[in-house]
Amino acid sequence: MKKKLSITLSIFLITNSLLLADGAKIFKTCAGCHGKNANMSALNKSRKIVDWDEKRIFEALKEYKTGNRNINGGGIMMKHYTKKLSEAELKSVAKYITTLKK
Repeated sequence: MKKKLSITLSIFLITNSLLLADGAKIFKTCAGCHGKNANMSALNKSRKIVDWDEKRIFEALKEYKTGNRNINGGGIMMKHYTKKLSEAELKSVAKYITTLKK
C-alpha cells in the first residue's frame, strides 16, 4: 500500500513539474508584454495578471483563444498567441503564472 501511494505521489509530482516547465517555456512569449513576473500591464492597457488565480487566467486564455474576449483591444493579439496552444498548455501557463513573485 505504501509503495503504491509513493508511486502515485511520484507520478503526480513529476507530471506537475513537467506542466510547470511547459508553462514557463510558453510564458516566455507572454513576458514581452506582461513582464517576466506577470506584473506589468500589457501595452499599458491590461490589468496585471500576477494576482489572478489559476482558474481566472485559464478562463481568460480560453476566451481569447475562441475570440470571445477582447479587453482593451488586446483580443486579436491574444487570439494570435493562444490559438495554437492546447487546453493542457493553456492550463500549464495559468498554473505557472500563479507561481510567480507578486
